[in-house]
Amino acid sequence: MEDPFGYFYLLYKIHKTPSKTRHVVSDCTSVTHSLGKWVDVMLQPFAQHLPSFFKDSFELKKTLNTIIVPPGARLFSCDAESMYTNIDTEAALTVISAFLLDPETIKEYTHYHAATLIAALEIVMRNNILRFSDKYAKQLSGTAMGKPCAPCWAILFQGLDKNKLIPT
Repeated sequence: MEDPFGYFYLLYKIHKTPSKTRHVVSDCTSVTHSLGKWVDVMLQPFAQHLPSFFKDSFELKKTLNTIIVPPGARLFSCDAESMYTNIDTEAALTVISAFLLDPETIKEYTHYHAATLIAALEIVMRNNILRFSDKYAKQLSGTAMGKPCAPCWAILFQGLDKNKLIPT
C-alpha cells in the first residue's frame, strides 16, 4: 500500500453566490476503508427502516406526488447546513450505540453483533487521517468525511434523534 490515508480536496459549488467549496476526502486507499465498507453494510438495514428514510430523490418525489394538500395548508422544507461537519462524533456514537445495544433492536435485527459493530464504528469514525499535498491531519470533530459508512451514520444519528422529536 503506497499511501494508507484518505486524500483531502475541495470542490467548488458553482451554483452558490458567493462561491463556496465543499470539502471532500477520497478514502479509497485508507487503512480503515474496508472496515468502513463492512460497517456500512451492517448499518444499511437500520437506516432503511427509519420512517424518515428515502432511498433517493425519485422516491421522495413519488411520495410527495401522493399527498393532497388541503386549502390553506403550508408546505415547507429545510436543509442541513454542513451536516457532516456539525455532527458531533461522541454524540453520534452515544445515540447509535444505545440503539444498537437496545434489546428490541437486537431482537428485531439478527445480522450483527452489537459490541463488534460499535467497536468498528469507533475505529472508523475516530481515526480519519487524511493527506493534502505533503501535509497530514487527523479529523478531530464532525463526521469522518469520505468514509463509506458516513452517510448511514448521518442518517441514523439524525433519524434516531428526530424520531424522538416527531411525536412531540
